[in-house]
Amino acid sequence: MKTMEHIVHLFLVLAMARLFGRLAHRVGQASLLGEILGGVLLALVLTQISDVPVLSGLLNGLLDSPVISITGDIGVFFLLLAAGIEMEPKEISDHSKEAFVVALGGMAVPMA
Repeated sequence: MKTMEHIVHLFLVLAMARLFGRLAHRVGQASLLGEILGGVLLALVLTQISDVPVLSGLLNGLLDSPVISITGDIGVFFLLLAAGIEMEPKEISDHSKEAFVVALGGMAVPMA
């Protein structure tokens, strides 16, 4: 029975990612942005409806599922790998000043 739950959980996450990816593409954004947003929204919804008995049976354990955790880790690895492969040294040097300001702001604002 656990295997079936893991398959349902994976299907739900993949379906949400695909749906939000297509929606983001339709509004002119990168589909990757929509896929990430879909995962975040799914996690937020699941934390809110975990007390609803009708829905909690099917979705029980999705947030704590080791299969989802491992799949997410593999997904992040390939996301970073693809981003690293697509980087060009000229682009990095062209945008280094803006990146430095953003990084500095990302450190200074939370500390303030």
